[in-house]
Amino acid sequence: MDLRATAAFGRWYQRLDDPELARLVNQLRRSLTRLPERPVEPTAHLTPVVQAQRHNIWRIKHPHQDGYAIRLLLWFPDDSDEIVIVFGGNKHPNHELWYDRATRETEQQ
Repeated sequence: MDLRATAAFGRWYQRLDDPELARLVNQLRRSLTRLPERPVEPTAHLTPVVQAQRHNIWRIKHPHQDGYAIRLLLWFPDDSDEIVIVFGGNKHPNHELWYDRATRETEQQ
């Protein structure tokens, strides 16, 4: 699948100053390009965002690593082989508060 990112995600990504964080984000981006098709059912690492109300937003997460809880919020445009990365961040240590903020910002784009 083709991968695209919003300008907001690009700005966040360019400001990453933690090499391990950047490595984990790049690992997630590579895994997205390997998806054979848009997801229909949730998996352990790719699931719909339950806080989303206006749009069908999914999130991908990396495997557990202490101090990092990387999440990328995604949108799969209809009739397309494209994945749009809309938002990214490290939700550690804010957990559910991170999703509330991230979902609001994602749905405004």
